Amino acid sequence: MRKTIFFIALMMICLSLFAQEMNEMIILKQAERRTDQIIDQSHKDANRMICAGILIITDLDGLTFQSNMGVVGMDYNPGRYMVFVSEGERVLDIYKTGFKPLEIILSEYGIYGLKSGHVYQLEVTAKNKSQDINVFIKTNPENATIIWDGESKGTNGIFKSNAGAHRLRIEMQGYESIDQDIQVSDKQFSFEYNLKKEEMIPLVISTTPKGATVYIDQVRIPQTTPFSKFYPKGKYDLKIEKDKYVTHQGTIQVNAPKTEQSYTLTPDFGQLSISSLNQSSLEIYINGKPTVYRTPAVIDSLAPNTYQIHAQNDTWMTDVKTIDLQRNKKEIISLQAFRTVGDIKISSEPSGLPIYMNNRLTDNTTPYTFKDLIPSEYSFYVKSATYDSAPQTIKLEKGKTEILTFKAERQVADLLINSTPENGMTVYLNNQKQEKSTPCTIKDLKPGTYTVELRGQYYQSQTKQAELIKGVNQTLSFIMDNNYGQLSIETDAQAQIEINGTDYGTQRRFKFEPQLLDIKISRNKAQTITESVILKNGDNVTKKLYPALSKGSIQVELYPTDASVELSGDAGEKYNSTGMKIFEGIPVGTYTLLVKKTGYKSHRETITLKLNETLARTITLKEGKDVPDNFVLVEGGTFQMGSTNGESDEKPLHSVTLSSFYIGKYEVTQKEWQAVMGSNPSNFKGDKRPVEKISWYDAVEFCNKLSQKEGLTPAYTINGTNVTCNWQADGYRLPTEAEWEFAARGGNKSKGYTYSGSNNLDEVGWYYSNSGSETKEVGTKKANELGIYDMSGNVWEWCWDWKDSYPSSSQMNPKGASSGSNRVNRGGSWSDGDYNCRVARRGHNYPGNSSISLGFRLSRTIR
Repeated sequence: MRKTIFFIALMMICLSLFAQEMNEMIILKQAERRTDQIIDQSHKDANRMICAGILIITDLDGLTFQSNMGVVGMDYNPGRYMVFVSEGERVLDIYKTGFKPLEIILSEYGIYGLKSGHVYQLEVTAKNKSQDINVFIKTNPENATIIWDGESKGTNGIFKSNAGAHRLRIEMQGYESIDQDIQVSDKQFSFEYNLKKEEMIPLVISTTPKGATVYIDQVRIPQTTPFSKFYPKGKYDLKIEKDKYVTHQGTIQVNAPKTEQSYTLTPDFGQLSISSLNQSSLEIYINGKPTVYRTPAVIDSLAPNTYQIHAQNDTWMTDVKTIDLQRNKKEIISLQAFRTVGDIKISSEPSGLPIYMNNRLTDNTTPYTFKDLIPSEYSFYVKSATYDSAPQTIKLEKGKTEILTFKAERQVADLLINSTPENGMTVYLNNQKQEKSTPCTIKDLKPGTYTVELRGQYYQSQTKQAELIKGVNQTLSFIMDNNYGQLSIETDAQAQIEINGTDYGTQRRFKFEPQLLDIKISRNKAQTITESVILKNGDNVTKKLYPALSKGSIQVELYPTDASVELSGDAGEKYNSTGMKIFEGIPVGTYTLLVKKTGYKSHRETITLKLNETLARTITLKEGKDVPDNFVLVEGGTFQMGSTNGESDEKPLHSVTLSSFYIGKYEVTQKEWQAVMGSNPSNFKGDKRPVEKISWYDAVEFCNKLSQKEGLTPAYTINGTNVTCNWQADGYRLPTEAEWEFAARGGNKSKGYTYSGSNNLDEVGWYYSNSGSETKEVGTKKANELGIYDMSGNVWEWCWDWKDSYPSSSQMNPKGASSGSNRVNRGGSWSDGDYNCRVARRGHNYPGNSSISLGFRLSRTIR
């Protein structure tokens, strides 16, 4: 027991002695509030409050921390400890091996009522330092570069150094540097500096000429002169360079408020001004080599040197001059030009004759000047099919112009031919038919004997001979004898006349050469008449030939008794009545019978009337309304609109109920568009192809114009791009998106196909795989369940609706959103894959846009 007590006492004494030798930590100055430090929400205490922070700046490492309320956390960077504590903390303890603990009463260093999110900075170091002192350099702003005795210490601002005098430089981009001597001791080792923003002065440098490169303190400025930029105040070395100019070197002082300097550079070249007398535009040669210049010209930027100058082209040349060109001098040179070739002028009487030179035909006719000929001896003559001359020889000298004139003799004659009593006789010369008829002149015939024959319909032919002499024209005159008779036929206005197998239509008076004429008179629904006539020269014959018509009667009984009756025959006959009617004595044939009355469905049928037949028809009209031509009645009903396995805008699947409406069997064709609008914008032309390259605005305009043309009430009121629809109007309109999809699915007759009318797109639609990259005529594929064509493929079709998301609730006759940026189009096109041709697929486009794959079909409201 006594040994234990002694050991404990000994240990206490040792610990006391050890403690006396331990170093101490000290705080250098009062705390500083750091408003530039922010504590984010990831640092919260047990009460879910954002922590406060104590930032310890120190040259010591291996520190640990405790506090009364408990340290929440800590972030460490060399020389910096950020200790996170709770709001209201009053005491912070610091521990380090070999050092006495340091208790910091926060209020003693200026920290009163520590608040959440606040950060305070304390600087801690050892009380007893070794010879190397920890130096603290703080800059504002932070991260400036510290250069200590010429050695960079980085941007941390904490490093070891010995006591004494030192050179400090602080640098930071955009701030003025600090350069000074400081003293370091164990009492003076922490320094703080506020950096002053560097003053940037507007600097403008220009040169004559422009485009020079500027170096400031050997740093190249990216822009060439003239330029302006902000540059720090100070004095700098300056260098200005430009090709072919002397380099400028000097200094520049940049001072506030603005520094603007202009420099004129000294040329390092000379200049030549070259002209040529007697002839300009000669190519200039320097030292025997061609240049791109032609006289007169000024050649700049030639290096000082001795040059030999001359100019020439294919026909001119100058003398050669030598010039000694000096720097920044301009020399003027005038060169004497002389011609190296000659000209020969050729003329003839008459003019326009081909020219032969050295026995070869040229491409020229008289008068003509052969220019720039090499001096030599030349032979010329002129000759054509009708004129010839003797040759002439001439010797051409350099720079001379010689003149040759030829008098040519005519080698042919002309034959003039006329006829009476009528012109227009066909001319044969030596049995060869001539292009011209009488009167005519056959020109440029060679001397000799010619046989001339005249022939004419209804005249006896005649033959004469002509003896032509070189250069003497001759005339032949013919008196022609008649050789025809005249025939007149009196018959029905609708009758057709055929004579000797030739169809003369409704012609009634004829002139023929004497012959036997077989006459055939025919008329629709009448017996054909044939007769033969011998027509002699001088006859004037008239024939009366009237075919007898085949007739019958049509009796029409009907209810209501005041309905209107239209009877249209296959030969253009038209008969009308109101109420029951017996159409007696009308031509036999096929008739279209149309019975109609407001409030009833019209009755139309085709009937055939035979000879002497009375055909009776009894018609009872049913109450209702007619379906417009090329339209389909879509009976109202309810369907599921959209898709569960398509694009996101096809969802949700929702119930839609629609009233009955009409929709076009076909897409609007180019022929229909042309008839209403007067033009055809389509890319793929064809009357029966769908119209395309039309905008939504074009489509609604077409609807209104077609309605007005047919006496219907237009559906749309159009004010620029503001379009409203009267859904009660009986005029044409675009289908709503719901109407379009209901009709495409087959309405109440739907079989649930993927495409409109089939699960096999090739059966019902033109698309990428079968269209050949173009639209096709409408109605050439299979129709859907309602008898509607091309609702999958061929062209996309405009609908009324603005593009919007589908509602989830059931809908009754939906018209879409009240506004938007794009209008809906449906159905896919010739350029799309099968996926886009599904009946559920939704497209959209800006209403002012048009496309070669975008058209439309019509719809109407049932009233």
